[in-house]
Amino acid sequence: MIEFSNWNSAVIVGEAYFRNICHALAIFSVSAYTCVTIFQIFFESISKLYRMENAIEFLTALAAAVIITYSPDNKLFLILILVYFARALLYIISRLFYLRDFNHLEYIRFGSFALESCSLCLVMVGNRMALASITFITMIVQIGHSIVVLIFTYKRAQRAKRDSDQKGSIT
Repeated sequence: MIEFSNWNSAVIVGEAYFRNICHALAIFSVSAYTCVTIFQIFFESISKLYRMENAIEFLTALAAAVIITYSPDNKLFLILILVYFARALLYIISRLFYLRDFNHLEYIRFGSFALESCSLCLVMVGNRMALASITFITMIVQIGHSIVVLIFTYKRAQRAKRDSDQKGSIT
């Protein structure tokens, strides 16, 4: 039986074949993020903040793909904790710097980082139920954070539109 504690590339299939799969997935991930980032920067009209966030996501995906590719059978993948922390920190710093009406709910991103780190550490323990639970909770927090950001952005846009309409009707 394969569990997280005894998992390595030799257990599943031959090591060369598994490494090739890891390389192919890494190339696919990087290619997909590259295409999306290029499309968003050159063909969408998005703000500087979102361009920075897309670049941060792209670079962390690139770093994660490289780390995962070269560490399927050792504990080097725990470096991902530093990558995830840097992503969360850069996200908060960019939001603090560029947004005048920074909302403290943006700090949910650090909760997401903590859960991601916890799930990486649980891989070492080998408790599948705890890992599945933390991974599920992490996904819920990340989706919830995205929804909260979208709702607040929509409300800000509506408020700005209403204010500009009122100024236009006054003059």
